Amino acid sequence: MAEIFQQTEGMGLVWCSSQNIDRLVSVWEAAKRAGRKLILDMYTAEIVRAADHDDLPSVAHGDTRVFLPWSQKQRIIARKAFDIPAPYYPHRIYPEGLVGAAGESVMVCRPSMLRELKRADCLEGASFISSLWSGYLDRSQKHLSVLSPSSSPATDHARNDEETGGQTPSQKAVPHFHVHTSGHATVEQLERLLSAFPRSRVVPIHLDNAERFAELAANVELKNDLEWWRL
Repeated sequence: MAEIFQQTEGMGLVWCSSQNIDRLVSVWEAAKRAGRKLILDMYTAEIVRAADHDDLPSVAHGDTRVFLPWSQKQRIIARKAFDIPAPYYPHRIYPEGLVGAAGESVMVCRPSMLRELKRADCLEGASFISSLWSGYLDRSQKHLSVLSPSSSPATDHARNDEETGGQTPSQKAVPHFHVHTSGHATVEQLERLLSAFPRSRVVPIHLDNAERFAELAANVELKNDLEWWRL
């Protein structure tokens, strides 16, 4: 990630789980290596605050700012939860400030924020990194299409136009990189593991579709969650 940020002229965008604290720290460290500051959306900033640890990226370090996306802003207004953004006011960055900060920043974002960032005109020279299970990419193609030059802001919701004050010209394609280390094994990796222990009992646990394991090996024993069984 640090290498990609160093080669990026504009904003470094990273899509990762806000609840994956280790990954957030990795993004923060990569941003620092590239000489950039970190921008968190307010939901992610709240998760980090709740984790309450000095080694996590937060506004307390002086190298992290907070952006409030339109959707999160609407939830705060609807619930009158104004105590949530209050502590972040000195550290906020607003849509009109994103262009000037783009070349020296890394933003943790999600695909649903991309149209808002496009209207803020801060995607010029940007790069986009996905750092989560690749299956989420297929589910988010509608939002990710904003990264393509064929994406048109004319399809955006009128309420978002109201929020950001209009539309911006189309951008060049934003390069997409997939930089991820997963704790989930693929089917191919499971087959390799099982072939290394051909005579061993195979007991898959805590799965949504454990029955499919029977397709991988003949010696599969299915057990239910909370079921006691003898080794």
